[in-house]
Amino acid sequence: HGSTDKIIIANAGNNYTGATRVSYGVVDYGAENAFGKSSGLTILNTTDSTVTVVDMKGLSQTGSNAVGTLTMTDGMAELRLNGGRIQFNEAVNVSGGSKITWGANGELILNGGGVVAGAGALSGSGNLVLNGAAETLTVNGSNNGLSASVSINVSNTAALNDFKGLGTGSINLGGSLG
Repeated sequence: HGSTDKIIIANAGNNYTGATRVSYGVVDYGAENAFGKSSGLTILNTTDSTVTVVDMKGLSQTGSNAVGTLTMTDGMAELRLNGGRIQFNEAVNVSGGSKITWGANGELILNGGGVVAGAGALSGSGNLVLNGAAETLTVNGSNNGLSASVSINVSNTAALNDFKGLGTGSINLGGSLG
């Protein structure tokens, strides 16, 4: 057992629409939109003390193939964009020490608001876009390692309990920051 246990999802024509649960090892993207039209992505560790990882490997999961929800609620879960782009159309819940890492120049698009809780839960550079219909993303904790450019689009809100909740990058404010 360990984080070297890896599978690669490489079916660009995947039309799967159910919920995806990754509870052990590493899952690498091997094609654009590899998770199909998944209704939700849950990343957690149910086995041992190694980190469970989904790695975008510079690929995308967006547009008509956007994922529904994101749930990562234990300290052994990580979503790595690694220059990739992923879009969530429903609420995200990142807590308990879980992490989203951009690497360099990744893009995270959130259309459903949600909660990111914990210092250091967000890190890397690229873009973070809040783009829903009057949605709120609540960020609890400082994310000093995040230097992404943040866009809070019209009618959206980022609610912060720490002035570095959205890191140290630029903020394009079309919505609200509180």
